[in-house]
Amino acid sequence: MLALYSEIQSFKVASSLRLQEIWLNSQNWHVSYLVFSNANRVLPLLSSLCQIQPSEVSFKISSDLLERLESVSSVEEFTLEKETQLLNRFGISSRRVADVESEHRDYTSVIQSTAGGSLSRPTYSSDKALRKFRVDSSTGPLGQICDFVCNTVDFSLAYFLVSDAKMPERKILVDPEWIEGADFKASTITVGLSRETILLEAVYNPNREPQQRYRVGV
Repeated sequence: MLALYSEIQSFKVASSLRLQEIWLNSQNWHVSYLVFSNANRVLPLLSSLCQIQPSEVSFKISSDLLERLESVSSVEEFTLEKETQLLNRFGISSRRVADVESEHRDYTSVIQSTAGGSLSRPTYSSDKALRKFRVDSSTGPLGQICDFVCNTVDFSLAYFLVSDAKMPERKILVDPEWIEGADFKASTITVGLSRETILLEAVYNPNREPQQRYRVGV
């Protein structure tokens, strides 16, 4: 099932937390972490350790483990050292990469094995930062990111929701697979399709669930 991230944010969350933001893998645009908070702590959790039930977000870890997690105030402070410590809490870093990839699908591109056994990782982008990004088509500006359409089963990103540059009240669905490049300094994302092609097939209709994949060929 697909749902707007802004709607998921309103869901009840276990352990008296609230869903504060999501962090996306900037290489493949997968939702890698869901970030929860209360009055005292900000906790990033692997998306694969969270699950959505009707109007509620719960966790696949114990409340005791949740209490022992270190608070991280922002994606900028989420260093490799802190991420490694977090993974150690979940018993992930000492396991085979193949096991991690099969059991934590969102982490496939985040942990990679090297000859020396070291970890490499992409950068992460928060949804708050990505909302400032402009999306350009091959024939001109498409609009600005305003929301995200997520798969509620595995928290994968189905679409960026883009506010039309020419008609802000119209929203456009942009499949991450259409993206050809991103300039993080200029806060722009470029897709390899024309504006006209996208508008023919991928205008968002709030009265029905978006198709998992629109019939648009790259």
